[in-house]
Amino acid sequence: MKKTINGVQIIFSDLDYRMITDNQGDIRIVYNADAVTSALINIMSTNKGERVMLPEFGANLRGLLFNNFGENFQRMVATQVKNQIERWDNRITIVNMQFIQDPPTASMYVYLSFMVKGIDQLQQTTVKV
Repeated sequence: MKKTINGVQIIFSDLDYRMITDNQGDIRIVYNADAVTSALINIMSTNKGERVMLPEFGANLRGLLFNNFGENFQRMVATQVKNQIERWDNRITIVNMQFIQDPPTASMYVYLSFMVKGIDQLQQTTVKV
């Protein structure tokens, strides 16, 4: 029997990357596209060596922040993001990626549009690095 919530079949589940607790005090679980988005944000927000027992996990984007922001930099980040997503989560197909740099805060925003296997709806997320 397939699991459902509110009549929607559960395909994927994951912990909410924000570590929000539910009304029972447990870390909230997200489903389907939200679960894949949570995994994607986790990949992009993690630096190499931050994850115990999996030191190669993560896109390592914070290490790139002080490079000159230009076409070469954007290509480098796009390649790194794409490679790490392909390596760590095969449910995601990137459709579009854009970058905005915020020099006063030494931050960069990565805007992603992507498709999730098994879900016929374009997903979007923004990750601050």
